[in-house]
Amino acid sequence: MNILNRHILKNLLYVFAAALLVLTFILVLGLMIKILSRMDSTVSQIFIFKMFLMLLPKILAYAIPIATLVSVTLVFSRMSAENEITAMRASGISLWQIVNPAILLALVSSGVLFYLNMFAVPHLEAQRKSMMKGELLTNPANFLRGGSTINLGKLTINIGEKTSDGLLKDLRVIEKNHANGMIANQLLAQEGRIIDVTDQSFTIEFSDVMILDNNWEFNEKEDGSRGDLQDVKVTRLPNANTTYTFYTNEELNSGSLRKRAKYLNIKEMMARLYLLKNTKEQNKSVRKEHTDLLYNLNKNLALAFSPLAFLLMALPFGLRSSRSETSAGLLVSLIVMMVYYATILLTGAFDKNSAMHPEVLVWVPNILFQSLGLGLIAFKVNH
Repeated sequence: MNILNRHILKNLLYVFAAALLVLTFILVLGLMIKILSRMDSTVSQIFIFKMFLMLLPKILAYAIPIATLVSVTLVFSRMSAENEITAMRASGISLWQIVNPAILLALVSSGVLFYLNMFAVPHLEAQRKSMMKGELLTNPANFLRGGSTINLGKLTINIGEKTSDGLLKDLRVIEKNHANGMIANQLLAQEGRIIDVTDQSFTIEFSDVMILDNNWEFNEKEDGSRGDLQDVKVTRLPNANTTYTFYTNEELNSGSLRKRAKYLNIKEMMARLYLLKNTKEQNKSVRKEHTDLLYNLNKNLALAFSPLAFLLMALPFGLRSSRSETSAGLLVSLIVMMVYYATILLTGAFDKNSAMHPEVLVWVPNILFQSLGLGLIAFKVNH
């Protein structure tokens, strides 16, 4: 690598590091606020730190491609605005030689993302989910807070408000029939309080209780009144308290022993796909799981190669001459990033629909961005 390439690479790395630091901080802050909003303020600092460490690889998997996009756009925009690109090409240096450091950065980023998406993130996400459930086991009060929803197997607890003295208000406990997904029973209570906590359960004492023994949806009208209870069996306990014990180990044991596709690394996905392919009875459930696995595998691969797609889209915009390179470069980076991830999210709507082939659709953003970027670069080279 000559002096010129080292100079460009050094500038790219400076901007890349700064962008990665800022993006990581913003994403960590957003995700931690979302997670901690489900917990009480008394949650331990050690737990928060562990959550941060487990979230970091997932955050980096999104921050690295964006940092690559921003660094390439800003560095080449500045060089183009200061006529450095023109001077280099006038000296006989080809455009491909000039962008070699950016290609190297994108390839290294893709290698790191491959490891994160295929191994680190699935493993740590599964561990984080288990740790959240473990914290619920040991200290349910941390999760029972105002505006939260707690899933405990077939039961779901909705809490409207929690006062400073631990009183829970506007409670709703829903029991679902897993066979058909319909609501079987509901308990509505004005107030409740945790009166007992053990290693595997916690007990809430409810007051002003109404029990609904039918599939009735809780919908409030504009005037604040509740929906019609006609044909619904209602049991009211207005002047007596009732207690119910929730077993948190039921939540830990309610799931399938088979991990969901998003928690599998590439080796586990390939093994599972092989088993499904050789299953004699290819029923709807098997085909649905097969499609889900294929989609998640291809999505992780597509996201691993996203720095290359971002690079090819960023270069044509970065290589133009403009004095407003910083603001325009950031705007272009933002638009490219939003279009790419929005398209990825849209393909996720078909993750279990084999007829739509989501495992193919998820590659559309990469193919589109890379083809368009190469076309624009070729046009730039010839003009």
